[in-house]
Amino acid sequence: MISIPKQFQLGGRTWRVKRCDIIDGDPKIYGDCDSTDCVIRLKEDFDLDVMQHTFYHELCHAICFTLGWSKLNKDEDKIDALANVMFQFLKTNT
Repeated sequence: MISIPKQFQLGGRTWRVKRCDIIDGDPKIYGDCDSTDCVIRLKEDFDLDVMQHTFYHELCHAICFTLGWSKLNKDEDKIDALANVMFQFLKTNT
């Protein structure tokens, strides 16, 4: 089973992971990456696999921010594809 951390380190900064009932007042948003405050927010009231995938999607945004890859960070399809393969790898190799 893949666990979602409560916090982690990237590029010398501590990122926190918060679980929320609702994000930005929109029930359709599953996750959000706030690079200013180093926070990943996850909607907690849904399927565990979806929540884990959402975490890796938002983690990819955090990684791109940390590396200064702003063009890739804005490409949701590529971020999602990267999150999919990362999640698949971790899910099948842990």
